Amino acid sequence: ALIGQLSAAGTDTLPSVIPASQPLYGAFVPTSNQSWLRVTSTTDGAVRYAFDAAPSAQARTGQLTILGRQVTVSQAAGLSASAITAAPTISYGQSGAVAVRVTSTYATPTGSVDLVVDGSTTFSGTLVAGSATTADGVTTYSATATIAVPGLTAGNHALVANYSSQATFAGSTALGSIRVDKAIAAATIASSKASTTYGEAVTFTATVPAVDGGASPTGTILIQDGGTTIATGTLTSGSFTFTSPALVGGSHSLT
Repeated sequence: ALIGQLSAAGTDTLPSVIPASQPLYGAFVPTSNQSWLRVTSTTDGAVRYAFDAAPSAQARTGQLTILGRQVTVSQAAGLSASAITAAPTISYGQSGAVAVRVTSTYATPTGSVDLVVDGSTTFSGTLVAGSATTADGVTTYSATATIAVPGLTAGNHALVANYSSQATFAGSTALGSIRVDKAIAAATIASSKASTTYGEAVTFTATVPAVDGGASPTGTILIQDGGTTIATGTLTSGSFTFTSPALVGGSHSLT
């Protein structure tokens, strides 16, 4: 006879091993050939046995010998499946939150999940048990880790979620991506003088404030007077200062 069991530890009963009408002479001592498979009691002709949790990713079999007959108990390996269930698009400077869900039909997955971004930087999160669902007689257990992913540059970033093998679960991997949009920065410009006399130099300061999340804009900034570029510079801590030579008379609209 062959009996299948799940990977988690548990107990079971072989009923009516000895019919009530059958006389029994001598000792009735069922035995097991494996330490993880143990006979716990024999009452009313039934054999009750217990089994330990299966090692990670290892299916195994054991045998109970009952009155010269052998019953094979086959225990499945504890498998898991991982999926990246949420990786929202964020703006540059914000911290993304990636949700990784690990499921199994044997028991609730435990432990932690590692999230590798672009093949180099690794972040980790702890699994929190979720609700179990049953469909067609099969129960699926789940747990989710929410992992913060800060400091990403603008663009698409590849994600690899790794759930390492645990004591009773084989590991699993999931692929995904997260997109970081460029932040919208609003520049302002101020002059050292609201008005000036022809021939005087004027100092202008262009400022681009930090975006959400505290990231300071970087790069090159152009200063234009009515569509004509009058200065080009590099932002330092979000600002650029320059002094203009004498401006011609009249109003000037700087952008």
